[in-house]
Amino acid sequence: MFLDERDAEIAKILSDYFKGVERRWPDAWQNRVQGNILNRTTGFAALMRFLADAYVDVTARGAMPSTEEFEVIFNRINMIDADFNSQRYKTGTGGEARLYHDLIAASGLAASVASLEF
Repeated sequence: MFLDERDAEIAKILSDYFKGVERRWPDAWQNRVQGNILNRTTGFAALMRFLADAYVDVTARGAMPSTEEFEVIFNRINMIDADFNSQRYKTGTGGEARLYHDLIAASGLAASVASLEF
């Protein structure tokens, strides 16, 4: 999409994706207290990595990316707002990688994305 200069579509997908995050984990997404990582660099970086897997899953099912479609994926993840903390996910690439892998494992996307042929 980027190469095709479809910026409006990219912006809509990003907006819908992060609306889905906010709906699933409203406290963690909106809370700016120290120790909360979902709306900080660590959480944002992990979520951006996860977006690629979520997007592939949604489109592979023939659906259009939307807040509701991303919510389907997020609702599979059995994590609560309080789980997104700096004790569990340390600042930096290690915490980012751990959160990303936890999201993949909890969502069940690892098997579906790995099975796609590119």
